[in-house]
Amino acid sequence: MTTYDYVIVGAGSAGCVLANRLSEDPNVRVLLVEAGGPDAGDLIHMPAAWGALFRTAVDWDHSAAWEPHCNNRRIYQPRGKVLGGSSSTNAMVYIRGHRADYDDWRDRGCEGRASTICCRTSCAPRTTRVAPASGTGSVGRYRSPTRSSRRSPRRRSKPRSHTGCQRLPTSTAPSRTASAPTS
Repeated sequence: MTTYDYVIVGAGSAGCVLANRLSEDPNVRVLLVEAGGPDAGDLIHMPAAWGALFRTAVDWDHSAAWEPHCNNRRIYQPRGKVLGGSSSTNAMVYIRGHRADYDDWRDRGCEGRASTICCRTSCAPRTTRVAPASGTGSVGRYRSPTRSSRRSPRRRSKPRSHTGCQRLPTSTAPSRTASAPTS
């Protein structure tokens, strides 16, 4: 019987990174378990085809609970069931954490999680290899477009309608950050 020092369930982004880092130590045996298969499908590698992956073999096909404030609908929640998890099925979209969450984690005792540290790391310009016309390659800096250059050139005159959805009253809206249960 084979034994492992670590068993990681789920080969999504976090599971793969964790397995990779743990397996850097040659004395550690790591088992990475994934319910889905490899990310070999053509549609997975085409960002514009992400919608074609919904409710297929690479999707868990989850839905939220019945939503009373959205006309009692169940909202579909696509989740990747494939090597790479939802990162393999999400059209290459990513979201940075909110500064208030990082600061809250710091305030609760999680050292090194302040927004000034985490946001500095995730927002830093990246160094990447670029290929000049000569084709020899060189190291250059990649900078994300500035916030103003990403804005739409045309502003909407009216906000979009969200038919069937109602805004929760402020007094009953859940708090942004859940508190830990007390015993």
